[in-house]
Amino acid sequence: MEKRSKMNLYDIGASRCDACLQCGQSPDDLHHAHYDCPEVDFFRSLIPGDPMESLWESPAEMIEFLRASQRLPIA
Repeated sequence: MEKRSKMNLYDIGASRCDACLQCGQSPDDLHHAHYDCPEVDFFRSLIPGDPMESLWESPAEMIEFLRASQRLPIA
């Protein structure tokens, strides 16, 4: 069985609904952002290796992915 994060922006009060702002699918959790959202396929292809592992192994690339996919504000 697939392990999925149960936490999303809606759960922490950062979004009005649990649908993805990019494609409209629910829930917009980490698994969706890193593997399923069709709107960020191009950006996802730029991440070396597995997206979830890249959170720890390639943090700079993950930050760029999150910014490019509009999931992290540009500061």
